Amino acid sequence: MSTDTSLNKTALYDWHISKGAKMVGFAGYWLPVQYTAGVLKEHFVVRESCGLFDISHMLQTIIKPKDLSMIRKDYVDEVVIKEIENVFPMDIASLNPGKAKYGYILNENGGIIDDLIITRRNDDFFLVSNASRKTQVLSHLKKYLNNFVVEPTEKISLVAVQGVDSAKVMYEMFPSLSGLKFMDSIAEKFFEEDIYISRLGYTGEDGFEISIPDSKVVEFVNKLIELKVVPCGLGARDSLRLESGLCLYGNDLTEETTPVEAAISMFSRKTLDQKPAIGGDVILEQKAIGITKKRIGLTNEFNIPMRKDVVLCNDADENIGYVTSGTMSPLLRKPVAMAYVNIEYAKGERPIYALIRENKVLCQIEKMPFVSSRYCK
Repeated sequence: MSTDTSLNKTALYDWHISKGAKMVGFAGYWLPVQYTAGVLKEHFVVRESCGLFDISHMLQTIIKPKDLSMIRKDYVDEVVIKEIENVFPMDIASLNPGKAKYGYILNENGGIIDDLIITRRNDDFFLVSNASRKTQVLSHLKKYLNNFVVEPTEKISLVAVQGVDSAKVMYEMFPSLSGLKFMDSIAEKFFEEDIYISRLGYTGEDGFEISIPDSKVVEFVNKLIELKVVPCGLGARDSLRLESGLCLYGNDLTEETTPVEAAISMFSRKTLDQKPAIGGDVILEQKAIGITKKRIGLTNEFNIPMRKDVVLCNDADENIGYVTSGTMSPLLRKPVAMAYVNIEYAKGERPIYALIRENKVLCQIEKMPFVSSRYCK
């Protein structure tokens, strides 16, 4: 294994090594890509029982009003809401304490700076976003949130417990979680330390993400192992999110793609015309006059994987798009991919071919998610 000292280590680095993990560099961190069982078995662990992921590389940020009287459990000041909804083109005003939303922040051209989860707590907002976008996200938030203090957390890990048995495992440790549904969250204690648990994840299965001090995370994951939870790596997390039609920033989402093009504009609030947001005018314009490209799901009948950057063409060999993410679906046992295509090809009425090893492979558009999600709703 490389000894690249430029990469950060999570608080679980030594624990991963002790469990036989193969470590790789990802988003500036050493993270496990797989353990000794391999990616395929880890994938099915989550689909059939319960897996554990170290996602401590993700950026966790606390957004708190400078004047704490502007937000409390039963009240949010109009000035605060207006400012935060200018940055997040989502319906933040309707968020009750302990509720989360998936969304994004946009540049002035409507491009996606990052996708994220924002949770309203009693006196602040808790944001989880991508490690690779840390500089861009913090810069954007600090530029526009003048009435807030924007603080990335320090020495706080983040782990995900995912799979059909995740509720059984977590209820055993924390009976208070039994009332939580998808996108709910709650503050808890673990060995007298404050932790924060959210019922969500990025695998398409029921699951929980736990924000916990570095000093307690090894004890926490060891308890999970005692309860037969299986450690899983980035490889399985990628194949799981792809089967579930979930985007990966840097592949399927960039600052050159808008929410309408990425087919995630449904997460924007409906009042963008009345309560504007940065980049929101582009969303409204594209919904009104249309777009030139769109994210779609693809498969093919030849069991040939379609990987990132594979070129898509038409009958006349003209370039009509490109693959952004692709794999062989372990569950479906066929290739699945996400791609952007020229809008006239997005309905599946014209043939689409993938250029793979100098061969034209006929593709079929398939509705996403490829595998139905099983969130606790």
